[in-house]
Amino acid sequence: MEPIASDPRRAFFLRVLGPDEALGSPFGGEPYPALVWATRPAPDAEKRRLADALIATGCRYVVCGGVECWQWEHAADRAFIEQDLPEPQADERFVMTTSHRGEPEDDVAFFFVQNTCFGDHDFARYLVLLVGDHAPTRERLIAAIREHAAGPHPLD
Repeated sequence: MEPIASDPRRAFFLRVLGPDEALGSPFGGEPYPALVWATRPAPDAEKRRLADALIATGCRYVVCGGVECWQWEHAADRAFIEQDLPEPQADERFVMTTSHRGEPEDDVAFFFVQNTCFGDHDFARYLVLLVGDHAPTRERLIAAIREHAAGPHPLD
């Protein structure tokens, strides 16, 4: 993982995943939001595997952009639902999802930086997950995250 931006309350990290590469536990079980940006089509099995890993490792908000973003959002919704958590655990561990079909990196990065805090969740670490490496997309995402993280904190 590569640190890409920070402010006094938050740190943003980039992880580029190749096909069949495992996510691991990015923040040791600490709850976090993730921006999943796909640069290439992916088989359903890959989407399912990665969505399951995100939910299992503490991801509480999944923002999807890029190629097949609505399918990535659906995979994250399914991964949460299939946990079949009893109440009140389901409410306590609820996972928000959004997809941003056709939106540019800058707009999705703004949403991710400014709108993924909810309820009592003021996350300290944020994961930008690039599915497939595409240098121009990677650079646009990094620049956008840095620009928006430099602004005011959304809860201030």
